[in-house]
Amino acid sequence: MGTYRFEEHTADEKFIVWGKDLEDAFSTCVEAFYEIIIPEEKVQGKITKNIEVSARRLRSLLYDFLNELVFFYDDQDLLLRNVNQLKITQDEKGYRLSATLSGDTHYDYEVEMEIKNMTYSDMEIKQDAGVEITVVVDI
Repeated sequence: MGTYRFEEHTADEKFIVWGKDLEDAFSTCVEAFYEIIIPEEKVQGKITKNIEVSARRLRSLLYDFLNELVFFYDDQDLLLRNVNQLKITQDEKGYRLSATLSGDTHYDYEVEMEIKNMTYSDMEIKQDAGVEITVVVDI
């Protein structure tokens, strides 16, 4: 898995992720995303969910993917912190992400903060020797 760090932001949470490739960077985004909600906690993999998203643009793919995590938290009380598998493909229609994540309901964990929604604000994906992703989430 890649690395990440949090940066100061006036009203929301901002993190920057570095990964060796897109799949590694997107997986690391999941780790940073949940670090906001339940810092440094391990989440048991009692429940598994498959996520499939597709988009024309890579930024939209990331937004939609992370927004699925918000949905599962809001709708089903799930913390899907463990990335079991994540695959990104590209064709003439755009990008497709297929992931299997596992986790648990939030009831047995001390939730520090809730993420309300994703935002395109400051979202950036740079691909060079590796991948650098900047994300801001609405808290």
